[in-house]
Amino acid sequence: MSLTMPPRADATHALNHISKSMMNELLLVVSVLGSNVSNPETGQTSFIPVADCLNWLQDLQRALRTDNDDVRTLSNHLSSWKVLPQKLLPISLSKRDDPDTVLTVCKLCVILTKPMTVTGKRAGMLNIDTKSGKINASTIEEQMALRENALVQARALASYKRDFLEPGVLSVFVGMLEQPLRKGSEKDDQTIELVLHLLRNLLNPSILAPTAKTITEAARTHHELLKAFESELVLDILLFIGSNIQSKRMSHWNLLVMEILNFMIKDVDPVRCAEAHSDDPGAKKSKTGGLLSQVRQKEKTKLAPHSTASRHSRFGGTLRGKNAAPPPSSSKNEKHRRKNKQTATFTATSQPVHVDGESAFKVLHDFSKAFLERCYGPVMKSLKDEFRRDSGRLEASDKPAFFKIVTWFSTFQRSLTGTVGKCIFTLDLFSFNLVTSSVDQYIQEKKATPLSDAVKLYKEMTAHLFLLASSKEETENLISQGLMQKIFYENEPRDKVLKLVHNWRAGVFSKAYLDDLVGLTHNTLKVLDYCKRLYEPEVDAWESNMKKVKMTVTDRHKEAAARYSLDWYIGKIVSAGAIKVYTHLLRVYKDNCADANHHLVSFFTRLCKYKLDAAVVDLEAEEGSVPKDELDKVTLEPLLFNAELMVIYDRILSDPMSSSNDSFKPLTKLVTTLVRHFAVAADRNPLLYVEGLFCVGNRFRKYCEMVTNVYLDENALTGKSRAEEEDEDDEARFREHQAQKKKRAGDDSSDDEDEWSDEEVVEEPKSNEKSDEEDLGEVGSDSDDDDEEKAKAKAVKMEARAEKAREKAQTEKSKKKRMTWSTSEDQILKSAFFVHTSAKQVIRAVMTDPKLVKGGKGKKQIRERIKKLGLAVMGGTEEQSSQEMEIDTQEPCQLDTQEPSQTSEAADKWNDSRKYVPKSKKRVEEEESEVTAGRLKKKAKAAVEDDDDEDLDFGGEVDADGGFTLSQESAAPPASIVGAAKNVFLDDDDE
Repeated sequence: MSLTMPPRADATHALNHISKSMMNELLLVVSVLGSNVSNPETGQTSFIPVADCLNWLQDLQRALRTDNDDVRTLSNHLSSWKVLPQKLLPISLSKRDDPDTVLTVCKLCVILTKPMTVTGKRAGMLNIDTKSGKINASTIEEQMALRENALVQARALASYKRDFLEPGVLSVFVGMLEQPLRKGSEKDDQTIELVLHLLRNLLNPSILAPTAKTITEAARTHHELLKAFESELVLDILLFIGSNIQSKRMSHWNLLVMEILNFMIKDVDPVRCAEAHSDDPGAKKSKTGGLLSQVRQKEKTKLAPHSTASRHSRFGGTLRGKNAAPPPSSSKNEKHRRKNKQTATFTATSQPVHVDGESAFKVLHDFSKAFLERCYGPVMKSLKDEFRRDSGRLEASDKPAFFKIVTWFSTFQRSLTGTVGKCIFTLDLFSFNLVTSSVDQYIQEKKATPLSDAVKLYKEMTAHLFLLASSKEETENLISQGLMQKIFYENEPRDKVLKLVHNWRAGVFSKAYLDDLVGLTHNTLKVLDYCKRLYEPEVDAWESNMKKVKMTVTDRHKEAAARYSLDWYIGKIVSAGAIKVYTHLLRVYKDNCADANHHLVSFFTRLCKYKLDAAVVDLEAEEGSVPKDELDKVTLEPLLFNAELMVIYDRILSDPMSSSNDSFKPLTKLVTTLVRHFAVAADRNPLLYVEGLFCVGNRFRKYCEMVTNVYLDENALTGKSRAEEEDEDDEARFREHQAQKKKRAGDDSSDDEDEWSDEEVVEEPKSNEKSDEEDLGEVGSDSDDDDEEKAKAKAVKMEARAEKAREKAQTEKSKKKRMTWSTSEDQILKSAFFVHTSAKQVIRAVMTDPKLVKGGKGKKQIRERIKKLGLAVMGGTEEQSSQEMEIDTQEPCQLDTQEPSQTSEAADKWNDSRKYVPKSKKRVEEEESEVTAGRLKKKAKAAVEDDDDEDLDFGGEVDADGGFTLSQESAAPPASIVGAAKNVFLDDDDE
């Protein structure tokens, strides 16, 4: 018997009903497969298949292969007739000894349980516009039919999963793998792959309209299926295949195993799974109260009114039965309108449903431990090889699935043992490169959901990187040093934290993504800070030991970690967008987990301790004088004094739960300190009330400096007025001009090739070029007939000319700064002449000084400054000093032995004029080293004294977890300021 094959139709026209003849033949095939027969003796009913059942099953299989994958008209009809639970599964149970029949039934089950296509899922989530009138009635009708068809498919898939939970059903299909796993022929491999596809289809979730009821039912079914997998040895088969996945026979099943693992751990909390032990006698049990507590609870239930029983409602006076349940809420109330991206902070996320599935968690706990021990390394190596060679078998959803699996098992391992363990296989440089390159790709393509998966894995990898760095095993420390060198310390680091923080936008990403992003930033700062503190004393010991010359690769990694500027990294993270990120996280502090609030407190404390270079002006000192306390620096704390944050501070301090709950104590303490500091700063600078109403922008450093210094510029800090600095600049410019005139007149221009040229190139304006004022005049005087493009071209030309003028002014300013000599630089020249024996050695020693090199002083500038100061070597005259400079081209050894004449009288006269006894080269080097050591000793002593006098404005220490903890009390402000702040911001209880 064969069926007439229907023509294959497009997705838009496949919803048409099948023909009458096709329907009759389909009913015939389904009806003749077998029937239920009851046993009169036992009263039980058993299914008896027909003799040629295999032929009818093959006809049904050929018909289903012609079905459209998007709409599945035939499959929906078979689902409505209950063919799978009433015909196919009973046939497999009764014919379990017939491998051909069971194999055909397995093929039919795989076709029926196939996951929905992307087109079908989109049709099920389609929003149909029926009110605007812009869409035709026929189009609306077709869209409604497509959506209803997709919902029918989803309900059918959910029912199929429950049908396989019947006792003995899974054992039939698992028994098919016994002989194929032993033999290993091509047909056996196809059978194994078919069964694996069936397991994948059963685990695949199919929820299109998620509600609390559907999510709860799906979670319960999933837990029951996991327990059935354990009892029917499905998990043992997965462990066997995973441990041998790198073999030639099983290597092509790696992606299929990855999908099965992804659906097994989907929506399962790894931390909760790690805490679920299979044989734990001390496991917590649900507590049930005594009789009195049960009676009280029953009375409360009776007296508690339902939500619709209010007398102010429309049917408030309606009578209701004593045990009547509240009416179900309408579907219209459950659907929320989508808010605008500018008003909604986060996108909608699926809320986790807590189902009592402790037995399923224990099953998954044991499987995860065994998988990590036996299969994690081989499976991850096989999957990484697929991504490394960019295999053609990969699909778009494979990379996010891989990220989810690695994230889940990494979190499980870290929660279970607190070590890296077997997760070291996914902590190599290739894994970091795969994640960082995916981050760049998803940001460029604007894919928020895959980006969330990549950032979650990135956060876990940085957490494991800290475990490697703080481990007691030397091998793990070496691995962490190599990874840190490639990720953070190279010239082109692979770190993407700065890009992710600056890319965050409100209304685009979910709340879970924000938690992961803040956790990633915290883990990154934590591991950088830890490595810097760990290796900095060791590197300082190397510098004190002059015998250490050759450094190994490990030593270079340690030096890079110790020399890394964490302040620079924090300064790159901080921006107006970063403050907005943490502001949105602080606004929902009640919904945050303890880790998220801890990360927030740590980052805000780092901002308050981050010091800028500008000193705070002491208003009580005399005007124009240097600040009395030069060690008091400007911090980034004023960024936390905006109006939006102040409203959140008030809400936190007014919330009774934040003061009573111990988990909110660090956050409450931080907010209290910030409000107190704002009161002190506002009393000193009342304009801070107005500054908090506006956005800071990108110039946040200048903003913090000006707000703290009460809008005094740099001239107030140096004690000079603007007019005095302009006079000094004019005088320096005149001296430079005179020096250039003398040089052009008679100075020798044969200097070294590496010397900088001090000549100013004066560009005369060309005759055909017009000034900015003339251009503006021409643009303003254009007639109405002139083309608009001509005006735009002139504006672009003016902008280019202005940019060129700004570059020229900046170049002249740098030249002017290089030609100007300060008092400290002159003192360096004078000190060098008391140590060295020749002008050549003086120039060499002075050129190595960092102050002069940073200022851009060249050999030519140093020679001219020596002539102008009239310096001589060890008390010599100006004329003798100039003579030495003329013979400066000779070597120092020749200068020591050269004499002016052959007579002894002339030699004595020459030595008297020099006023020093010629020294050996070794003696000169010893004196130079002694002077250098004395200077370093003075600098070190001054630095120690400065550190002892340092007073932190924001009290706190770094805790063991890498974050900051506030001190009990910060520095007490003056009594008058505290009183004013108390009246404005704090209540008596808060104070």
